[in-house]
Amino acid sequence: MVRFFSLFLLFALSACASPLPEEARFPHFTDPIGDKEISIAIVDHRTFILNGDKEPWFEGIFRGEFGIPFSHARPVPDTAQGTDKTQPFALYLSKMIKEAVEEAGAKGEIIEIAAGTNLEETRNILATEKNPALLGIMRHSRFDSGFSADYRYDFQFVVLDSENNILADKTFAAWDETIPLSDKYNLFDMFTEIYSQKLTLMLNDPEISNALKNLQISLTDG
Repeated sequence: MVRFFSLFLLFALSACASPLPEEARFPHFTDPIGDKEISIAIVDHRTFILNGDKEPWFEGIFRGEFGIPFSHARPVPDTAQGTDKTQPFALYLSKMIKEAVEEAGAKGEIIEIAAGTNLEETRNILATEKNPALLGIMRHSRFDSGFSADYRYDFQFVVLDSENNILADKTFAAWDETIPLSDKYNLFDMFTEIYSQKLTLMLNDPEISNALKNLQISLTDG
């Protein structure tokens, strides 16, 4: 009964929420990154995914009456390929980054890699594409929402050139412990905006952005 009430409240609030602006749905690069194809991969290394405690679509938990937690998959439209309305969260983030890459002038190709694949194996997979790559290892990403929300994350981003050399490798981790609930957007859109803001900061970090500038030079020269 609590779960039903919480779901009802979630979607009732969603029905009267404002739509998230398109520019807030994905991160943005400050500088152009070239006009070639870049492989994009987010690999899920979250412990609760690898041990089977949560589904690959898991983003976080909602707390209903009395603080009882439950999780719900982000709804996605039906496609011609089938009626499955869930997708792995790692794929969702990959699509966000692909939008950013293409806005910045390049062509992005998403490479789906099995959860738990280590960095060396992932590099070997990406090397077969013979393209430079933007790789993210997601060690943690989880929100907890009730009367307020928190978001804890831990991402390692790696920039690889077309010869599979590492140009940058940096970890970003933080825990935003008190986030006011949005009075404009539903919870999924609220966190989409948060993901976009966090990814924008990561992708424009000096180490990552300088590697992308070097990548742009190597692409142009190639």
